[in-house]
Amino acid sequence: YSLPAIVNNAILNKNTITITYKTKKYSLRDYTLFPLKIIHDKSTNLFTLLSLNEKQQVMVNRFDCIKDISISSVPYNVSSTDVLDILPNVWSNNFTDPPHKVKVKFINEASVFKKVKKELACRVNGSLYEKDDCLYYEDIVYGIEGFKNYIFSYGSSAIVLEPKHLQDDIITSLKERENFYKV
Repeated sequence: YSLPAIVNNAILNKNTITITYKTKKYSLRDYTLFPLKIIHDKSTNLFTLLSLNEKQQVMVNRFDCIKDISISSVPYNVSSTDVLDILPNVWSNNFTDPPHKVKVKFINEASVFKKVKKELACRVNGSLYEKDDCLYYEDIVYGIEGFKNYIFSYGSSAIVLEPKHLQDDIITSLKERENFYKV
């Protein structure tokens, strides 16, 4: 069986799993987890496992770092799967960031509208609407840094209206880039 198949079966059968995981510091660590969902992050093209650990804390583990997996004898004990409710609002698999209300205006140039509508189709909790020849996106976002990178991909075609701190971050970053290229 492949890792995704084992995980998928564990999710369907409500089995606890134990994984051996390669950490950022390249050491191996064992975790006992309650698997909830397999996630694909389009921005990184990585598959991850969304789960809860024994303390009911959210865990996100990349499949390419899972070195071994087995079904555990620990009883499946999940007090809440509320984390799945915010899944459409999470950017870059950052489930632990605080939520931010965002509002972005996209300018109708090139194929921006078509691209935005396609990319945001899975963001079912947000609002995407056209007004005054512009496309607006409003949502609650977890993982503001990942969302900021998404906005950067649209260059001057995307204008952040809310929150103010994100708008300021983007303006500062653009000024820094402008100064970098002046040198």
